[in-house]
Amino acid sequence: MHGYRHIAGRVLLIALTFWALAMVVPDFYRLYQPLGSFGFYANNDGIITDTQGPFLEPNASPAFRAGLRVGDRLDLAEMRCIPIDTLRCASAMAALGGFSLSG
Repeated sequence: MHGYRHIAGRVLLIALTFWALAMVVPDFYRLYQPLGSFGFYANNDGIITDTQGPFLEPNASPAFRAGLRVGDRLDLAEMRCIPIDTLRCASAMAALGGFSLSG
């Protein structure tokens, strides 16, 4: 009986180790290739600071191809991101990294 607990404990440890590796290892891929990107960076005020993003060339960036340029501003009201605690606001929150509520 004691031998079965020992074996079951080892099997559980191995299963949890493989599960943990399956959760962590794909993130290392992001060091070399982004998993997904809008192709731009914006500050907390919604001003576009970079339209190339993680891409090697500007023409590879979806934001650059869509016409976004450095200095443009995201219109949160037009994006229906007011009030800010809605589900529609989730992609803007991801792009901005949060909001600055200062005037």
